[in-house]
Amino acid sequence: TVLGAARAQVHENYIVAQTRDSLIIVDQHAAHERLVYEALKNALHSRAVPSQMLLLPEIVDLPEEDAERLAMHS
Repeated sequence: TVLGAARAQVHENYIVAQTRDSLIIVDQHAAHERLVYEALKNALHSRAVPSQMLLLPEIVDLPEEDAERLAMHS
């Protein structure tokens, strides 16, 4: 694969992988954040983002123009 084969974990933060001709160091926390971001982006694109109604509704006063704009895009 592009990232090679995982060979070690360093300081519980980095993964060292080996390809045919190089070593690659991956920040596993940043990689995880990227995977979560990509999954959310794909879900948003396919309109499959899970949601729920607010458990405690919040009343927000908006200027009329903003309320109309919100109604147009809801």
